[in-house]
Amino acid sequence: MSGHARPAIAARLNASSDGELVYELNYSQRRRRGAFPVYVKLPVDVIGPTAQTIRRKKAMAQSFRALAAAGVEGVVMEVWWGLVEREFPRIYNWQGYLEIVEMAKRFGLKVRAVMAFHQCGSGPDDLFWLKQHLVYREQVLRIFVWEVVSGIP
Repeated sequence: MSGHARPAIAARLNASSDGELVYELNYSQRRRRGAFPVYVKLPVDVIGPTAQTIRRKKAMAQSFRALAAAGVEGVVMEVWWGLVEREFPRIYNWQGYLEIVEMAKRFGLKVRAVMAFHQCGSGPDDLFWLKQHLVYREQVLRIFVWEVVSGIP
């Protein structure tokens, strides 16, 4: 990816008074008349842990190419706030997510962003959830209750 495309998107993001990224393509010409638009959800871990870059860029580019060829309208990505505001409060790093928008744009795909403010791995429906966390919490709770009931300080 060239270093020239990202600043143009970032400038549009910063120039907006309400922080909204203005990016909208016309409806796909591939879409059949009267058909419903289809959006495909991106993997949860599409962005690396520092939010600096897309993981597996070549594979993602091939996937976007295949989605565009199949007539898909766009993709849905989860924007993890914990990654965006990772370093300091009110310091936002959108770099990896802007790369996804730019890549989608190159293939004629739209992007829908879903803001994720919850903790990743915190529930059984979450891709990164580990049952061991729940077992560990239950053990800690049992120890705490035992200490309270038995009067152990």
